[in-house]
Amino acid sequence: MCFGAAWFCEAVFPPNERPDPDAAALADEIDRIVVKRAADASGLKTLEQSYKKLSFKQKRQVTSQRYDRLTEAISLAEQMEARQISLVVKDKSKNGFDIIFSGGGADLNAYGGKTAFEGQADVSGNGAKETFDRLFDGKHGFTIEAELNPNSGEDFNMIASKGDNCAALRISEHSVYFFIKEKTGDWKGARVPLSADQMSSWLHVAGVYRKGYVSSYLKGSGMATEKAGAFSPSEFPLGIGYCPELNRTSVASIRKLHVYAKPLTEDELETGQYGPDSDFVELWYDFDEFCYEGIDTPVEGIRCYADSVTLMEQEERYLPAEPVPYYASGTLRYQSNNPDVAAVSPDGTVSGVGTGTAVITASIAGTDFTADIPVTVQSAESPEPLSDEQRYAVLVWIGVLLYLAELFVIVLLQRKRLIRYLARLSDEISLIGTKREETELPDILEAAGNAIRHVEETFRQNDFVAREAEQRKNDLVVYLAHDLKTPIASLIGYLTLLRDEKQISPELHRHYLEIALNNSERLDELINEFFEITRFNVSQITLDCESINLTLLMEQLVWEIKPMLAEKGLTCRLEIPRDVTVNCDADKIERVFDNLLRNAIHYSFRDTEIRIMVTAETDVTAVFLNHGEHIPASQLSRIFEQFYRLDQARSTSTGGSGLGLAIAKQIIELHQGTIRAECTGEEIRFTVTIPFT
Repeated sequence: MCFGAAWFCEAVFPPNERPDPDAAALADEIDRIVVKRAADASGLKTLEQSYKKLSFKQKRQVTSQRYDRLTEAISLAEQMEARQISLVVKDKSKNGFDIIFSGGGADLNAYGGKTAFEGQADVSGNGAKETFDRLFDGKHGFTIEAELNPNSGEDFNMIASKGDNCAALRISEHSVYFFIKEKTGDWKGARVPLSADQMSSWLHVAGVYRKGYVSSYLKGSGMATEKAGAFSPSEFPLGIGYCPELNRTSVASIRKLHVYAKPLTEDELETGQYGPDSDFVELWYDFDEFCYEGIDTPVEGIRCYADSVTLMEQEERYLPAEPVPYYASGTLRYQSNNPDVAAVSPDGTVSGVGTGTAVITASIAGTDFTADIPVTVQSAESPEPLSDEQRYAVLVWIGVLLYLAELFVIVLLQRKRLIRYLARLSDEISLIGTKREETELPDILEAAGNAIRHVEETFRQNDFVAREAEQRKNDLVVYLAHDLKTPIASLIGYLTLLRDEKQISPELHRHYLEIALNNSERLDELINEFFEITRFNVSQITLDCESINLTLLMEQLVWEIKPMLAEKGLTCRLEIPRDVTVNCDADKIERVFDNLLRNAIHYSFRDTEIRIMVTAETDVTAVFLNHGEHIPASQLSRIFEQFYRLDQARSTSTGGSGLGLAIAKQIIELHQGTIRAECTGEEIRFTVTIPFT
């Protein structure tokens, strides 16, 4: 019977008619095509070969419209290769700060028929620096407005920034967050919280600065405002998708970015009251409206990806349509012949208003080309017809139920035989129990044996405790000796900077001296600990916990280590949310992170990058990643043992006694945290996790 059910499912809904993953993946890649450079031609031709290898039914799922779009993209890339053609996003403001895409860190990708900016870029062009230096000087009000998708997962996405020590609009801590740094040195910001769904949705957001206040805006949630003073100006350019000062990056997709030399109100943002021609608009990017300079392609028609659309009342759906070829110069317009049934927005989003039918007409301005798409709107109370996937799921469940019914009948027919078998099995088990032979020592011998074993165990424990106590005392001596290196290295680093930097400012000179003095005092503390070593025992060391700003601690560590980085031509990229606070022993946690960073420097290849990635969710997790010689699994498993070093020769050029990681492990475990090491190829990763409290 179960085989009959399976055959029924296959006959009614053959597997090759179900959504094919290869075809779906290829369709998605074609939908996202934006040709940015001549080199794209080879990748596009690979997609074409993939399409040609599909079966007829798979090609039908991809659709002939997508194949036509692919061939148009190949033609465009070949034209780029033969001529000087550039992809440009125009700044529609009076300033004309256009972005030219030439294969750098800035990219365009298509989503649902709309194109968005990804990566990072500086606003540049004649007068750009002067314009935004003047606007972000702490004396003028302004607004940064954007439409973007944070793309989930990442809880830190920079939208636009004039430098971290000036002003920035970003998505962080599951909020729309706009902040400035006041001249007093304090950061002031305003947040509007985001739900989990909004972290992967298209959002209309803004950051507003007016004298005495900063505000964050999220369409649908309103505006949050906090008091703020004048902020520090910045010499950095206005960066899109990253912070030009700290290089904090973003995975967000940005559709629109507008900058106004005016603090807009919530009502003005809500209604979109101003356009690019307004006098106070300083920047206006609509990334969906890119163009190709150096090529003039006339419109040959309109391509629609849907023959008809069925909606429920209040439901919205994007109507995919585009010029032919898709990169031709021309503005697509939409119109409904029955807005009381189906309304359509300028960007092609159809909304179900009332039950009935309507026709959406797509046209291109200045041409005679049109295309009609019938729309049916059903009542929310009427049952929605099942999709192909839903019908297949129903058939699968029918097959499962038939199989269970068949199994039940078999069990019912065989129940008597099963009952007899279980009864006999029970009898055999009982028989085995009665035949068990018990052998026991006489009571006096058993008591004597237990006493002897107890005495032996007591001797072993006492010996172990004595040896462990002595070993801990010895370990502590080396522990403190190892820690002497931290303040000494810092002293050498800052004194070297004071000696080598000829044009150092008085403020920076004083700052370096203060840090050197602090490390000298720390060195004095460690030396004093040697004289009191007999009072210490590792098991008796207690934590002095307090709430600290981990962000500032990490930034200070990276700053102090710069001389060591320079010696090997290394760079260090710190990725950490702002103002991460954690309850911990600051000195001991600093020892851990300093040790991990120095290890990364010692064992990194020259001219590579060290990354430190910190996230703050249920716990604080810090990942130190560098590239160096592969560490075999046999050595990796012992890396946290006391005195164990990868370099068994113990040369001073690559480290010390081998206690550093053992010390780090002890400290992290005292904080109820974990530390682990991993190595994949030449990528070495240390992960530290500590709870917030």
